Amino acid sequence: MLLENRPGQIFFYPPIPANELLGGLSDRGRKRLGTLMQHRHFESDEQIFSAGDMPRSIYLLNRGRADLVADYRSQMSSAGCPVGLDQLFGVTEVLSGHKFSMGLRAVTSCEFEVIERSDFVAFLHKQPEVCFRLAAVLSSLYQRTVTSLKLNKN
Repeated sequence: MLLENRPGQIFFYPPIPANELLGGLSDRGRKRLGTLMQHRHFESDEQIFSAGDMPRSIYLLNRGRADLVADYRSQMSSAGCPVGLDQLFGVTEVLSGHKFSMGLRAVTSCEFEVIERSDFVAFLHKQPEVCFRLAAVLSSLYQRTVTSLKLNKN
């Protein structure tokens, strides 16, 4: 979620819109996905996950406002990037096994649908159309990231 951290500059890449990945699912696929989702409520200013945490779930923001947060303990400052509804968080981290590079904090009271890592991976094994869509979304994200880094190199 954090592209690059240079003094005075922070580059965030956007979370994955849920409809890009899950839009067009069959009725059966939607029902199966619905059985995997656990509803979670977070209060205002509550940390949903922190930079450095190992991903155990993906998160779909349904209600409220949240910020991606880059926490620079050594500099005693932080930077935030507001995010919108129907965004998926943690997909790339869950699939790669890499720790979160940023945190996610509730700005207002928030409602999330949460899918455990093992459930999401099992779902992908049974839903090849989602795997192909995921490959396209991640490829697009990669291209945007490369372009952003090139534009902000200087």
